[in-house]
Amino acid sequence: MSSDTQCTFRNIQELPQDQVCDFVDQNCNVEQLVKFSYFYFCQVKQNIIVLDLLTILIPLYAFRMLSQISEYYLSPALAKVSKCFKLSQSVAGVTLLALGNGGPDVATAIVAGSSGGDSITIAVGSIFGAGLFVTTYTLQNVIQNAGSIHIKSKTFVRDMVFYLIGCCVVFIYTIVGSINLGMAIGFMSIYGLFLFTVIYQDRQRAKQEIAQSKIRKMDTIQTQRVEEALPEIPLEQKQEVQINCIQANQMPAVLNTLHDQNEERDIEGKSFVQDEQNNQNKEGYDSIKRQETAPYNKNQTEEENSEEKVKDIMTEKYENFWDKFKEMGILERLLILTEIPIDVARYLIIPPAEENQWNKWRAMITTITGPLAFMWGSQQNLNATINDEGFLVIYIVLIISFIASILIFFFTKNNQPPQIMWLFSIFSFVVAVVLLGQAAQVMIDFINFFQIVTNMNKTFLGMTVLAWGNSATDFFLNSSLASIGYGVMAATGCFAGQAFDLYLGFGIALIFYSNQSNSSLSIFTGSSTLDWINNSIAISVILFVIISSAISIIVGLKLKFSYDQGKYTTFLKYYYLCALTFCIILCAADQFYE
Repeated sequence: MSSDTQCTFRNIQELPQDQVCDFVDQNCNVEQLVKFSYFYFCQVKQNIIVLDLLTILIPLYAFRMLSQISEYYLSPALAKVSKCFKLSQSVAGVTLLALGNGGPDVATAIVAGSSGGDSITIAVGSIFGAGLFVTTYTLQNVIQNAGSIHIKSKTFVRDMVFYLIGCCVVFIYTIVGSINLGMAIGFMSIYGLFLFTVIYQDRQRAKQEIAQSKIRKMDTIQTQRVEEALPEIPLEQKQEVQINCIQANQMPAVLNTLHDQNEERDIEGKSFVQDEQNNQNKEGYDSIKRQETAPYNKNQTEEENSEEKVKDIMTEKYENFWDKFKEMGILERLLILTEIPIDVARYLIIPPAEENQWNKWRAMITTITGPLAFMWGSQQNLNATINDEGFLVIYIVLIISFIASILIFFFTKNNQPPQIMWLFSIFSFVVAVVLLGQAAQVMIDFINFFQIVTNMNKTFLGMTVLAWGNSATDFFLNSSLASIGYGVMAATGCFAGQAFDLYLGFGIALIFYSNQSNSSLSIFTGSSTLDWINNSIAISVILFVIISSAISIIVGLKLKFSYDQGKYTTFLKYYYLCALTFCIILCAADQFYE
């Protein structure tokens, strides 16, 4: 494509008004779902007020759609699926649940990688920009809110090392300059190694817990036997004998010695004392058993209570709606009113994922609307589903959907979930992922349009607009967790979540990108100063992430992963601000040379 036919704002402005629409229609075809360029240049005739409204409303609604689909639909479905397949918390945390929490990041990266052209640079900016923000600025805020944190070194080092390895591999790929399917699969295989490491550590931890539990039970039994056999002696001597006999494992010898030393004691008095001690020991042993089983019973009770507290999605969001609506401001009222039809449509498209959300009539409706939404999202044009015989595949899907809906009507009850609830959870996950991808596609299309209008660097837009929007939930959630005493969970989530987003989100994006005719990933080549400045933003953000991750590992080892408010948190905050300032300067230089 020659420079005169490139879809840039300068080329569009140089054209006569009657030629602008044809030029945009032929050359500005980067958007796939929403043609923002055609709408702005052809239908509203470059109205600046419309541009301002689009700039405010599109990111706002797109990010709210991404976060709400992940929170209300994707995460519950994945949690239910992981429970059905009996995945451990560690494995579920780095697979299904991580996908639920990092769904927006993963979706935007995948959509950007499959959009064609140079949209892969948006994925670079989004993934690495979010990684830089979360592992520096968010992490320091977590430590500040927690006050002090002591983290298990094995888990934290594992997450940081694998995240650093992934960043280094991507940087090597950019030096190579191109990407093929083998390289993309190789990158994804690192995630497989990461998952294998998590499973191995999880099993080793389970074995250690079983061994420690057996040791505690043996100690309890030995203590009970010693207590039953000890005569009435001073408490300090009794404790010393207990400790010595347990440590030396010399139970018979100790008992015989005590028997010889005290054989002249009054038989009745000794029997009375031993009976009292036996009663006390029995109570103590029962107390120990209760303490051992208390965590399990507590967790089981909490799980049952949490299941009872789960409400229907619409009930949870719109409970006491009018009371809340009266307290809202004007802008908030407008926002919530425009969201109501979207929420209703989404509620009637995504099937119920949990038993507490089961509704027979909703299940019947979503059995029909869900497959339609899936086909619309995967094909983007239902007319494209015509096969060689001229028969619309959509008709087959509708017939199957109607049959399934009828079966639900006759063989299920309104408020009692069926035995195959796990099947609805999987279906809910699939439909939620499709809608999540569509919301991400709208945001990617808007980024491409905004780049045409402003001529800003796509990588910079990805590392700011997309990264901040997708990472806002991580920032507020992790900071809140740290402030209420869950600092370790929040800190480990900073690296574990970003590692998952990198390997799955950017890995799948690389697979899609490698199947394109032009799969160049080179950021170290340029025919002009402008090209080098344009590529330098991508180089900088990747290097900033690599350097910060390496520093975090070194500092963590030095501090023995005990963090508190001090020089390290100050360094993390100013490191991110300096990195952002440097990229802003490069973006300004890019604009100047353009």
